[in-house]
Amino acid sequence: SHADHSYPGIADTFNKENVMLLGMNSCPPLKGIASYGDDDEDKNRCTKLNDRVSKYVAENASIEVVVLTFAMPFYYTEKGLAFQHLGAGEPMLWNVSSVSSAQLDRFQSVTKSLGETVDYYLRANKKIVLMLDVPEIPFMPAQCVSRSNLIQTPVCAVAEEVYHKRQESMRRYIANEFKNKKNIFVYDPTKVFCENGICNMRVGNKYLYRDSNHLSLWGSTEMGRDLYDFFTDNNL
Repeated sequence: SHADHSYPGIADTFNKENVMLLGMNSCPPLKGIASYGDDDEDKNRCTKLNDRVSKYVAENASIEVVVLTFAMPFYYTEKGLAFQHLGAGEPMLWNVSSVSSAQLDRFQSVTKSLGETVDYYLRANKKIVLMLDVPEIPFMPAQCVSRSNLIQTPVCAVAEEVYHKRQESMRRYIANEFKNKKNIFVYDPTKVFCENGICNMRVGNKYLYRDSNHLSLWGSTEMGRDLYDFFTDNNL
């Protein structure tokens, strides 16, 4: 779903390019990962989809750049931060594992599959943009709306320190694992959402988010513009 919320802004900003969304909700775009709920009839659906998508992308010479994006912390942690990932939506209640190494924990499973996916696409002569995840918000946008002009407007933000602490282990892994590899570029959306140590859910009367961890159309467009600049700066 995080690829889905990124797509409108990317497609709009990169309007002179052919942009294709290949993925499925609740399925990180990683080879060799199992991702499913207890009630899912086909617990291999994510694994099978990623096998098909990666093969199609690798064999299609017209695809030059692969953008990988997903709700990283949801898959590699057990505790939620976004409002929708609390209680019944806790990450620990969603099954994530390595297909080939069942003994690995969530973080090990995700990083193993991420490394294998990156290597797979690099061997296919693709350039890869790995997008770090957007800030998670521990409340819903509706809580930011004042019911009266007499009521002080609620603070609709989270500390940048909380955002980066939440992703600390993955950011460290990515920095160490890919620092010496060519043709992989790591995009950090921090400056789109955070300023002076605060990550905002809205700017003025415009909301960057539609819920506690998915962007609004405007938020997607703002991130798409920044990503376009990132592509330009890296000659992608």
